[in-house]
Amino acid sequence: MSQLHISVIGAGNMGCLYGANLARAGLRVTFIDPWAEHVEAIRSRGFRMEGLHGSFVVSAEASMTGAGVSGVDVAIDSA
Repeated sequence: MSQLHISVIGAGNMGCLYGANLARAGLRVTFIDPWAEHVEAIRSRGFRMEGLHGSFVVSAEASMTGAGVSGVDVAIDSA
């Protein structure tokens, strides 16, 4: 069985919260956001979250346009 692939459209406050926690749970997550610096930071350093349940870093894919993102099972539009 292949891993569930989730695309989070809009890596702002809520998109980050949903996507980072889904990635932390072991799902494949791709963030789609127009902010180039944000996308590059996710790609190069992973996604760092700090909150009520502590701090963690997850690996995730990121794209500015969604072009080339394929095999998505679920899309969450948080934009």
